[in-house]
Amino acid sequence: MADCRIGWRVEWVTLCRVAGIAIMSAAAPACGNGGSGGGGGGGGGSGGDGGGEPYVSPPEVAAEHVPIPDVVRTGAGPERHEQPAAAVGDGVTLMLWSDNRAEPWGGSGADIVGLRYAADGTPMDDSPIRIAVGHHEDLSPAVAFGGDTFFVAWWVITRFPNGEGGTGLIRGARVASDGTLLDPDGIALADNAAPPHIVVAGDRFYIAFEANVGGELRVMTVSPSGEIITPATVVSDHGFFPSMASDGSRVMLSYVYEESVDDPFQRFVLLDANLQPTAEESWPVVNGLTTAAAGGPTGFVTAWNDQTTSSMRRLGATGDWLDTSPIAAPDDVVSMVRDGNGYLVASMYGIRRLEDAGDQLGAPVLFSDPEAFVYGPQLASDGSARVVAWEDLAEAEVLSARVDATGAPLDPTSRVAPRGSPSQLVPALGSVGGQPFLAFTEASKDGTSIRYGFIDPFTGAPTNGFTELPNARYPAIATGQDSTVVVWVATDTGSVLSARFLEDGTLSAPNEIASEVVGAPRIAATADGFAVTSSVAGESDLYDSTAFLIALTPDGVRSSSAPVGSGYAVPTAIGNDTVVAVRGDPLYPDDLAVGCSANRPSPTLGPIAPGDMPSLASNGELALVVWTDDASRQALGALVDADCSIVTSFEVTEAGVEAKAPTAYFDGTSFLVLWRKLGTESDLYATRVASDGTILDPEGFVISAEPGNELAAAFVSFGGQGLTAYPRFDPAADGVRIWVRSIGGNGT
Repeated sequence: MADCRIGWRVEWVTLCRVAGIAIMSAAAPACGNGGSGGGGGGGGGSGGDGGGEPYVSPPEVAAEHVPIPDVVRTGAGPERHEQPAAAVGDGVTLMLWSDNRAEPWGGSGADIVGLRYAADGTPMDDSPIRIAVGHHEDLSPAVAFGGDTFFVAWWVITRFPNGEGGTGLIRGARVASDGTLLDPDGIALADNAAPPHIVVAGDRFYIAFEANVGGELRVMTVSPSGEIITPATVVSDHGFFPSMASDGSRVMLSYVYEESVDDPFQRFVLLDANLQPTAEESWPVVNGLTTAAAGGPTGFVTAWNDQTTSSMRRLGATGDWLDTSPIAAPDDVVSMVRDGNGYLVASMYGIRRLEDAGDQLGAPVLFSDPEAFVYGPQLASDGSARVVAWEDLAEAEVLSARVDATGAPLDPTSRVAPRGSPSQLVPALGSVGGQPFLAFTEASKDGTSIRYGFIDPFTGAPTNGFTELPNARYPAIATGQDSTVVVWVATDTGSVLSARFLEDGTLSAPNEIASEVVGAPRIAATADGFAVTSSVAGESDLYDSTAFLIALTPDGVRSSSAPVGSGYAVPTAIGNDTVVAVRGDPLYPDDLAVGCSANRPSPTLGPIAPGDMPSLASNGELALVVWTDDASRQALGALVDADCSIVTSFEVTEAGVEAKAPTAYFDGTSFLVLWRKLGTESDLYATRVASDGTILDPEGFVISAEPGNELAAAFVSFGGQGLTAYPRFDPAADGVRIWVRSIGGNGT
């Protein structure tokens, strides 16, 4: 097959008549009665019957990915760059941040990435070093240099930070000064943990952290070879907001001790190599919050904020306190480093120099654009090279500058985190005039648009290029008996629009069918037109959204609309009936509900089960509802008849297998459920379900297990052949790309 490089990849075997389908939206059948589905987090999909030959067991996936041409577009991706950290060693500055470019919209998937810079500020890496990559949230990196290596520690949330079942972990990895990631699989350091703090002293790294649940403060040590020397040890039963500093051989730990909220203390502890305290003192505070500490040959200094006052104390080299009471500190200290005969202290207001005697020299020196929203500035220095990195909170960008001994910038502010290429998301597959058709969202910092067009059935390349629909996202396509309709969200107005694809692939004039939208619309073909579900914002936006069922004519014009519940919904059709599944709550999942409506638009809803991420598909007589169970995280399913009565229910995935975003389709013979299998990364799997609810693939089969996270997928069937499209991060393109694979009866 041709290698034309488009960023998605395809294997086609046989083309019959392509059925209409979409993902992260819903779609409907072509070539006759079929079904639609919706996925989680604003995603869904659908598939029609497609006609033709049934799948043959066991199904296989085409072995080779074949690249086709990329969509060339300037601009930056929609990713967020946050929580910078930096360290200097061996003439190299390693900049780190938390980066969601591998999964830029919604869900989990933030990664820890970094770049190296030479002493003169020259970048040393062509693309970011991907230190922590997976489907979990990797956040709050911390880094120190020692033993000829950088040691990176970071915080891992195993699900969403505020989601049920979230677990806080700390993992680590070493990065050599030449940029080699020495621990590509990471090092498990601790569980039940909050974000880490790290320093190096002697022959080991010290890592301090609060408990994620409970009040313990713990410290552990790790060798430069990545081996745990001392496991996490409790140093305080009620310790919060830790900060550490090193003088090269000793470590000072500063934290808030708060056995009761009415009696907090700022506590200072010197730790030896065995994590035993050698000096300890407390100071009463009203509302202490340790922010920074630094150490050197003359001792240590630590700073904290106490309501509206910033204070600090100095500890001498011999362990004696140089200040009998706290002295004034620069306002809102965030970080500090030892530098020559004093310290550099950074806050959102700039950098000040602090002498060993505690004197502050001059006003803060600005290191950023005065209009920027500076957040979390972090200093790093080896005594000669000095850098500051910070986040522009408004733009979600990490910036940096080299500074001199006074804190003045030596060169213009530069963006640390290079923006990835535009992300290709939310694919929708369909049929226009009997030819395969693809639409997807292309998102960048400059905005979003939809790209759509015919693709060659054998090479997958666009036959006439892709047309851009600006200010648009979340396409969903459905093909009925005589027309193909697309719905999408207009980003400039927040409305849902619809239009008909003409046989030449052009769009008819759009129609507004909903306003003040939250999330992605879904669409399914019905006996007399189309059904669309869309969530409309209430006074509290997503927290108060209402799902609507909207009827469209075959030309895509709205004919009626009615509310069907709270949260978001997905539609399908059984004969003349519209079936709708509704997620009970848009933020914290409650029971799922399902309802049927003869001649639309007001289904009578009944509960199914506690769950999340519903999706629907129809074989013309029954509808398959799939969802993720709240407790087990399994994908569950139920068959529903035209009266919306549950015929049978079952487990789609096996116990112990965590599945996310299940999406259901019908291929003309059996149902197909695509789902993301959660592990270190998320891989794309599929399971076939017979029309009587029998699971044909108990363990599922792999669609894609390539490096990186596969996102929710779309599917369409034609001539006994299946075609699926899904987004996945492509390191070579430094962005998310749509990938297309065929699922054949025998994998050919």
